[in-house]
Amino acid sequence: DPKLQPAGYELLSHVAERLFPLPVEIISRTKAPQAHRDGSVDPRSAIIETVRRRPCTSDELSHTLGIPMQELELLMEDLEVKHLTIRKQVSGTEFICIAE
Repeated sequence: DPKLQPAGYELLSHVAERLFPLPVEIISRTKAPQAHRDGSVDPRSAIIETVRRRPCTSDELSHTLGIPMQELELLMEDLEVKHLTIRKQVSGTEFICIAE
């Protein structure tokens, strides 16, 4: 559904507080790779770091990393050729994962 958006950090923090004492880790952009000295971030590294934390759909990666879908698909092809990531189908949904 195009109306759905990821929850913000503030909402996730509130949910984590309500789940206490269960251990909760909020995965957000703050966990994204650090920028290079010139301010740029290697998008391939950002993809790898993101899916290392948890498998994602292409839509999730595109939205989380701010990479247009067409550019993401080209980057994904490059990472797959290098055997760094793979795509897995789970219940009809395709997820991008770290290659094992």
